[in-house]
Amino acid sequence: MKKKNKPERKKRKGWLTFLWGFLFLLLVIVIVAAACIGKIYWDVKKTSNAIHNDVPIEMRGASSFDHKKDDIVTGKPFSVLIMGIDTGDFGRTDIGRSDTMMVATVNQKKKETLLMSVPRDTYTEISGKGFPDKINHAYAFGGAAMAMDTTENLLNIPIHYYIWLNMKGMSDLVDVLGGITVMNPTAFTYAKFDYPVGELKMGGLEALQYTRMRKEDPRGDYGRQERQRIVLEAISKKLLNLSNVTKYQSILNVLGENMQTNLTLEEMRDIEQNYHSALVNIRGDYMQGEGAMIDGGSYQLIPEAELSRVQKELAKSLQQ
Repeated sequence: MKKKNKPERKKRKGWLTFLWGFLFLLLVIVIVAAACIGKIYWDVKKTSNAIHNDVPIEMRGASSFDHKKDDIVTGKPFSVLIMGIDTGDFGRTDIGRSDTMMVATVNQKKKETLLMSVPRDTYTEISGKGFPDKINHAYAFGGAAMAMDTTENLLNIPIHYYIWLNMKGMSDLVDVLGGITVMNPTAFTYAKFDYPVGELKMGGLEALQYTRMRKEDPRGDYGRQERQRIVLEAISKKLLNLSNVTKYQSILNVLGENMQTNLTLEEMRDIEQNYHSALVNIRGDYMQGEGAMIDGGSYQLIPEAELSRVQKELAKSLQQ
């Protein structure tokens, strides 16, 4: 096993905040529309049914944690595994891998949401498989249930919910919103698109490719994460434009085709009503690994002290 140089720790609060904020904005759109009557309500209900994919207790692996989800009615702390799935674009229909992973712990009593980013290449035991691999392979092996179990075993906290959005969903949202404008910090060419430094106006496909390039970026995956943050910020600003709410049907169509969660519409409403103060107060953190080559593969090894720190932070954030 060959160790790589340890990457410099970067501040990722902005990236974490915008991804969580992006998903929360989509949640709010559903909640606001659900408060209406008539056709809008039934459109929202239809989309909610389409994106809902439950993970029954019997599908979860052996665990010492309580996975009851009815605690949100009483305002108790809960956790969500948030994943960005690397499929859906260019006709891909495979299950894909969780290209971006983070855990949100939401505590209304403390009025705080802790967002812990988990490196996708984290080397850990895959729940139900009996061997170690990259943590983002858990979703490819066994879907949301295995991803939740593997993350739960690594971080030593219960994982109650999951949400994922695939690449096509992001691309389609950009098109529905009429494109986005971003300030690009690094010039590059990728997939036949030129991205000069400065202000760029992009459609969905162009924005998707903008967030995918990694190998030519001098900062590697850190640079790609920054560009993902830039795009999500631009989408968020568009969604906040009240005039875009009139496009709710197109937005709902994108969600229905590219998003999945075990949250029901009723649970989404409970979260919005019972956890508002926590949802808008976000504290970002990042589990820092060390690069290593194992059997020809590139992984992130999490030092014991760092893993212990992260486990304690998350456990503390779930205390009442």
